[in-house]
Amino acid sequence: MSKKEFKYYEIVRIKTTTQDRNLDPHRHLYYELFFFFAGTGSHIIDFEEFDIQPPSLQLVGPHQLHQVKHSKDSEGYVIKVQPLLITSNPFLKDYFNFIQYNQHFKAGVQISKQEQELLLYNFNFLRTYNNDNGDQAIFAILATLNFYISILKNYQTMKEGDEQHPDNEIFQQFLELVESSYLKEKGTDFYTQKMAVSLAQLNNIVRIRTGMTTKQFLLKRILLEAKRLVVHSTKSVKEIAYSLEFLEPAHFTNFFKKHTGKTPSKFRADF
Repeated sequence: MSKKEFKYYEIVRIKTTTQDRNLDPHRHLYYELFFFFAGTGSHIIDFEEFDIQPPSLQLVGPHQLHQVKHSKDSEGYVIKVQPLLITSNPFLKDYFNFIQYNQHFKAGVQISKQEQELLLYNFNFLRTYNNDNGDQAIFAILATLNFYISILKNYQTMKEGDEQHPDNEIFQQFLELVESSYLKEKGTDFYTQKMAVSLAQLNNIVRIRTGMTTKQFLLKRILLEAKRLVVHSTKSVKEIAYSLEFLEPAHFTNFFKKHTGKTPSKFRADF
């Protein structure tokens, strides 16, 4: 992938060198919208594997750990998008907020040939701006993003209009609070008090969207970050334990093994 900094977006062709087809698990601070129209392979996104069966789409969010393993004959594009561009558009902001941690959302889908042709036209039109990032290009990238998401939505099982549910604002507030506090605040009381809601109400809101209770969601968020660090970082298990605010490395190892069936060291070696 290009190392050039981009202000809002960058579109690049999927590369097929041996190195590019065997990248280690990694993550970014921006979104990546993958579009394959040839080849085969797999795409692991936060430890969930999706088959690359062109034409197909895969959406990777900021901080998500992912790894693409695609064949030499693969063809397609990746659009990299800064979060600022998403939050500036109400439709995109609502949808991206809604799909975070949603139990029914599928980040990887196979699309129809007709959708492939329409999307390819959009991507090729966007490429004519040569990643300019100027005012005219922003209209083009927003149009392409809206079209990409509209296709992705066709393959979801979520109910129409769910992303406008009034409780989504509470759920979004919860997500933001979790992201800023989950390392130090691992219990539910902190979140219910900060948000001025009962545990029963919060449990109901979280369960509808994730299939988990508030406590289960917090544990899963800690575990996800632990798995990301075990696989992606060069930190020792001891360093990871302390960075996740565990009092003792042994407590962290027991927690990790309880939820994955493996010690952190074994999980790292196997992955």
